[in-house]
Amino acid sequence: MSADNSKENDLDQEDQWQLYASAGYSATESSFDDETDSQTSQEEEIWFDGDDFDMDGKTANWDAPPCPAPLGIAHIIRIGSCDFCIGRIGGSMTDVSNAEKGSSLRSDAYARDQELSTNIVQGFCPLCENLFDDIENIVERVSDSLSETKFSTIQFGIHLPKDLIQEEDRIRNRFGAPASYHLKGALVLEIHKLMKEQNKDIVFVKEKPDVMVLV
Repeated sequence: MSADNSKENDLDQEDQWQLYASAGYSATESSFDDETDSQTSQEEEIWFDGDDFDMDGKTANWDAPPCPAPLGIAHIIRIGSCDFCIGRIGGSMTDVSNAEKGSSLRSDAYARDQELSTNIVQGFCPLCENLFDDIENIVERVSDSLSETKFSTIQFGIHLPKDLIQEEDRIRNRFGAPASYHLKGALVLEIHKLMKEQNKDIVFVKEKPDVMVLV
């Protein structure tokens, strides 16, 4: 066994947790993804491409401009993006929630193109696989699991399939507005926000939490 493998096997639970923890998400995501970078480079890469959206003779247009251009917003609507992800990558700078922003951007797009609503390629969001619809359920399950636990600080982690992260990153980087927020961070922020609404005394921390939760 090499020294590197021995060192990796000696990682304690706290070190391993940092691979998934919500604190410092850009670093967290990189750490997790680096584990399979060398393997992915040698195997067939699991990438999303336009052919995946060829349904009923309608194929996604990879020549569309990025958001917030109207044609870019129309394109992410056409490939089946949910309201939350439309708001998240669409580039609308408002104080309302991403879902509300997305709904507004969708309404404006339908007003510009009355046939757009009938040309949706699929009903399953390619950016999040409709995970944002499950935020309330996730928070409810976490709350139930911690109902008999006394704590004031919490560290929250989320583990997503690598192919979903790759697909979301590919679409967001190609069609999203500048500085669009990545999927992992956006999901965790929504969970944090809802948990804080239910319990204002909860404090999310980077180190030494009373409890750690991994979804």
